[in-house]
Amino acid sequence: MHARSVDMEAPPTAVNSSLIVMIARWTMLSTTALLISMAGLLVVRRTVGGLTQPLDAPAVLLTAVMLAAYAMAARWTWLLSGSIQPRWHIHIIRWVPGTVVILIAWSISLPATPFLALVLLWGILFVEEVVTLYGASQLASRDKIELTRSPPPFYKGGEHDTRPGDNSVPSAVDETDISSFPDHLHQQITHARNEHGEVVVYGRVRGEFAERQRSTSVHIAFCPPLETTPELLVHQVDGPEVTVKPAQVLPYGVRLDLKLKTIGQQRQTVVVQFSARTR
Repeated sequence: MHARSVDMEAPPTAVNSSLIVMIARWTMLSTTALLISMAGLLVVRRTVGGLTQPLDAPAVLLTAVMLAAYAMAARWTWLLSGSIQPRWHIHIIRWVPGTVVILIAWSISLPATPFLALVLLWGILFVEEVVTLYGASQLASRDKIELTRSPPPFYKGGEHDTRPGDNSVPSAVDETDISSFPDHLHQQITHARNEHGEVVVYGRVRGEFAERQRSTSVHIAFCPPLETTPELLVHQVDGPEVTVKPAQVLPYGVRLDLKLKTIGQQRQTVVVQFSARTR
């Protein structure tokens, strides 16, 4: 078991992963913009009576499948890429794709459209919306971490991992001794490997809030990057009470969003203790 400190160097796999995520996001954004324009045009034409010729049943079914696939891909591409910041992005992700597909579906649901085709159209979209909205909510809830006043299982000051059959790296600081993390430090990080070959990154970070500021973000870089996306645990050791949201958890670092329970009238700081380990 040993600790080490090395220069940061982003691996090719991390760079490639970021490029793929960026391409996927821009593809979904472009597709969404195109479909929003199409939905607007169809709604206007339907409203003024410009749409009179209904689609046949196969065309309606194909449209339903394509709209459902778009809504599912748009939501999961964004959510699984790890970033939903700022917080209002989650509402856009949840409701914009559904609104777009509903408007398009309404526009093509003409009185002369075959009844069975309409049942399939709205049935497919209903099932898709229920499944993807529920899945997106579960994913967002799973990623949310509520800070506690007790240490994470594998980052306990001066002790080893409490998980059965495992011996982890003892923490470099005593969690009850905040003097070991003086005010001039913003981050204190240890990168180590335990007896089972698992890489563990642990330490403390400081979050700062200006007067009447409610939220802030803390960025933690892993040097060198981990081989896989780590399991992350955090808890607060100093400062006014906050909650934390892991906005992004990646092999080469994490971003934590901190939110005060109550807005302060003066500058405030909090100290958060974290552990990240490969599974």
